[in-house]
Amino acid sequence: IYSYASAIFMVFPFLVLIGIYFWKEIWNRKGLFSISISLFLVLLAPFILFILKNNIVKSELFIEQYLPFQIPDMLSNREQIFKNLGQNLAIIKKNIIFLFSGFKEFDRSFNTTKFYNAHFFLPFGLLGLFYVSQIVINKTQRQFAVLFFWGLCCFLPFLFFEMNLNRSIHLQSVIPIFVAIGLYFLFQFISDSHFKKYFAFGFIGLFIIQT
Repeated sequence: IYSYASAIFMVFPFLVLIGIYFWKEIWNRKGLFSISISLFLVLLAPFILFILKNNIVKSELFIEQYLPFQIPDMLSNREQIFKNLGQNLAIIKKNIIFLFSGFKEFDRSFNTTKFYNAHFFLPFGLLGLFYVSQIVINKTQRQFAVLFFWGLCCFLPFLFFEMNLNRSIHLQSVIPIFVAIGLYFLFQFISDSHFKKYFAFGFIGLFIIQT
């Protein structure tokens, strides 16, 4: 959170969703949970002051001179996230192009990726997200909720920040997980063993050709 500006859009919604989904387990351990929350708030205090200074008050805080640490100033190009609907839609459009182009930064002179993203992977990622969502809704394996909520929260910065290789690292890490789950779900759905072989060889072949 301290080093990555857009993490606030992932970490806090994730914690809230996990808290709501597992509230019974939390209530059964409310003593331990209270201690954990207290420790969390202590560790989070500098970040809360950082948000207060840069996003709410937008000036020096009177308590800064009494603190054992400094509260840094946010870079000017990161101060305003919610601009207006038109600009946010433009950001989303750019991010979609960035995603389907294989994470290529067209407006930068440096681009560390020397390969093409396998575009046909993305529908399998949606299939994997759907498969995990059914497990979470039916509560058959409750631990899948952690993966599901983290996957959803990783897409939130996609709506507010213009993506680049650095800001999209969370997407680059979570998409392959849901792609693998989607492929597994589809492979289990296919009953014909011969078709399974054709599907596997065809998929591997397309992956090698495109990348």
